[in-house]
Amino acid sequence: MIKSYFEISKMTCGYRNGFRLKPVDLSLQKGAFSGIIGRNGSGKSTFFKGITGELPLTDGTIKINGKNLNSYSLKERARLIATVPQFIQMGLLTVKEYVLMGRIPYLKKFSFSYSAEDIRIAARFINLLDLVYIKDKLLTELSGGELQMASIASALSQQPHLLLLDEPTSHLDISYQSRIMDILRNLNNEEELTVMMIIHDLNLASEYCTHLTLLNNGSVLRQGCPEEVLTCENIESAYGARVSVSSHPFTRKPLILNFHQCNSGNMDVRRTGKCINTGN
Repeated sequence: MIKSYFEISKMTCGYRNGFRLKPVDLSLQKGAFSGIIGRNGSGKSTFFKGITGELPLTDGTIKINGKNLNSYSLKERARLIATVPQFIQMGLLTVKEYVLMGRIPYLKKFSFSYSAEDIRIAARFINLLDLVYIKDKLLTELSGGELQMASIASALSQQPHLLLLDEPTSHLDISYQSRIMDILRNLNNEEELTVMMIIHDLNLASEYCTHLTLLNNGSVLRQGCPEEVLTCENIESAYGARVSVSSHPFTRKPLILNFHQCNSGNMDVRRTGKCINTGN
């Protein structure tokens, strides 16, 4: 049996006198591309905050490579895990300066300057994410898509083993969505970067993720590959939405259409108002 690289056991967290996450178990192999899905208020952000330490755990454990996450020093954790938040704090930094900040966990004690290796690594991700043309621009001068690209480049400059992203494609046009997801998939495939992201677009989740966790009311409704999780019944149960689930004509991954997108000639959908599985 292959040993899990990232393992969550009976994890709970939440807010005093407010929303609380029910015990969550999750096991990922190194190089997994995992998506966290669920309707608004289902617990996705609470789950992420528990992993990153923004919310203290009330129970359970998180392990990386068999070692409790709390056993790592802050510097070790910063080298293992990088996070791309949904909302980015924009200071008076250029893109190049911002991406270089990802190298802070590698600075030597009492060192206040970046090494040639730090600069080389930051430059690699500036190039990879096609940011060369704006590397001297301030973050405040960037578009939403450019800012998200810069944030991902900064996180990748940490050279993490696990990359956490909070809705990286939200509010972006289809061009930026595809570019971001393709870059992450390539790094996932070529360098075994383990990726976990909160994602709202179920069709993007279906196409790119190898593992999905579907949350509902603070608990896990279903986990597994997209074909196991993105069924009509699971989606209706979690989202209360009427959908059609079919097979993508090219990739054969689950393709989700909401009730209003369904074929108007499909009498089953129009008559019953229920979702249908149209086959894989």
